[in-house]
Amino acid sequence: MSNTTARPSREKIRFVAPDRLIWLATAAILLWGVWAFGSEVVLNLRLGHQADQLKAQNTQLAAENAQAQRDLASAASPSAMEEEARKYGFARPSENVYIIVKPSPSPAATAGAGHPAGAAQARAAGGVGGAWQAVVGWLKNLWH
Repeated sequence: MSNTTARPSREKIRFVAPDRLIWLATAAILLWGVWAFGSEVVLNLRLGHQADQLKAQNTQLAAENAQAQRDLASAASPSAMEEEARKYGFARPSENVYIIVKPSPSPAATAGAGHPAGAAQARAAGGVGGAWQAVVGWLKNLWH
C-alpha cells in the first residue's frame, strides 16, 4: 500500500504581492510630493503677503521721512528761527516791543458789577481811576 497522505504546502504565504508593494510605495511617494508642494505653496503665499505688508510700511515710512525733511528744512530757515525766537520774547535791538494784555477787572469793579448801586459805591470810594489803580497795584507788588 502506498502511503499517500496529503502533506501541507511548503510555499511561503505572502501577505503582500510584489506588484501591490510597488503600487503602495508609488502612492506613498506621490502623497509625500503633494504634501511637500502644498506646504511650499502655503509658505510662498505667507511670504508674499508679508512682503506686501513690508512694502506698504516702507512706502508709509518714506512719506514720513520726506515730511520730516521738509519740516527740518523749513525750521532751519531764518524766518522760522525768528518766529520761534519771538515766541520766547526775543526782539531785535532796533524794535519796540508791545505786549498786549487783556486787563483784569479791579476788585472794586467786580464787587459792584452785579448791582448799579455797588458800582456807584466803588466810584465814590475812589474806584474811578481803574487803570491808574492797576498800575499802582502792580508797582506795589513789584517789590513785595
